[in-house]
Amino acid sequence: MNKELPNDNTGNALQRLKDDGTDLTKMIEIDFFISVPSESFGILVVEKIKEALPNTTFSIEEEEDDFTCYCKISMIPNYYDVVETESLLNAIAEPYGGYIDGFGSFGN
Repeated sequence: MNKELPNDNTGNALQRLKDDGTDLTKMIEIDFFISVPSESFGILVVEKIKEALPNTTFSIEEEEDDFTCYCKISMIPNYYDVVETESLLNAIAEPYGGYIDGFGSFGN
C-alpha cells in the first residue's frame, strides 16, 4: 500500500480513496456503517451518537438480516482520526448489539 498508511482495513480503505483521486489532506464526507440487530436499536444508537457527535447526519436502512446506520461525518481523513471515530462509534453501538462495519466516501 503506502508507507504513510498502515496495512490494515482502515489504512487500506484510505489508500483506495487516495488511489481514486481523493486528497486526504482536505475535508471530505465519510459514511461510517454501523450494523445493528433491529431498527429500534438503530434509533437508540443514533441518539447516543448524536450526543457524542452533534454535527453528524444519519440514516437507517433495513438489510437482509439486520439494519445499518449510516453515520455521515465531515472530516479530514487522517488515519488516526478515522480509527478514533471508528472506535467511538463501535463503543456506542456495542451495548445495543451493534458494531462498526466499515466506512466509505465519494471523496472530494
